[in-house]
Amino acid sequence: MYLKHFGLKYDPLGKGEKAMVDDEQYEKLKQKLDNLLATRGVGLVTGEAGVGKTRAVRSWIKTLNPHTCKVIYQPDTHFGPFCIYRQLGEALGLELGSRYSVVWKNLKQDLYHCYHEKKITPIWILDEAQQLSLKFLADLPLFLNINCDSEDVMVLLLIGSPRLTTTLQKQICEPLVSRIHFHFDWKPIDDFLRFKAFLQSAFQGAGAQTQILSETGYQILHMASKGRLRYANRIIVHAMQKAAAQNINHLPDNILTEVIEELRSITSSINP
Repeated sequence: MYLKHFGLKYDPLGKGEKAMVDDEQYEKLKQKLDNLLATRGVGLVTGEAGVGKTRAVRSWIKTLNPHTCKVIYQPDTHFGPFCIYRQLGEALGLELGSRYSVVWKNLKQDLYHCYHEKKITPIWILDEAQQLSLKFLADLPLFLNINCDSEDVMVLLLIGSPRLTTTLQKQICEPLVSRIHFHFDWKPIDDFLRFKAFLQSAFQGAGAQTQILSETGYQILHMASKGRLRYANRIIVHAMQKAAAQNINHLPDNILTEVIEELRSITSSINP
């Protein structure tokens, strides 16, 4: 109901198909991802929670040719290595056994066949990769060793929080780090004018016909969210719901402030 009240087709900063990304960072990341697709190998994208790194990768996926690329996206990375490889096998449509060694072998054979026979590049994306076990990360180079380690037949993209880079600094991860082609650190939108322009475009794209936020409203939102899109979206959604309930067709500064305080109290009650 709140979207209809504001004349919007969807949440301006929501996760849908129309989700916007920070163009300035996206163009740089896209170039690195395109180069990685051409050479194959391992890429690393990190950033704080809620800054939009997965959203950016999702935008890149939309640019890929489905006839030459097969994307396997796995966000459930908190399981053990065997479960993660089984998930990969299921996504590839393989009949897998119950033995780790058999699953490992069949996966590598299928990835090789996919690239050489089907002419399709597998793109394996492990999101929330900071949750991957140290054993999985340490053994990963062995899994990527194809044909006596003479070629790369797939793209592996690790997406995670800054904690992942700390884990990768451990000596046991050195073989994996040596395979990483690039590390892109996706940042919050710290610059206020860029943040404001981003939000204005997002509201217009969602169908807004009038100004919903004031100049100070943008400033309040930027300070509270620290340029992180997920947090900005949460504030905006709650504020629109509160404003719609009061039959107000814009987001007054006082409503934004109230919502921010309410959300902070929720966070404080969970993390005292």
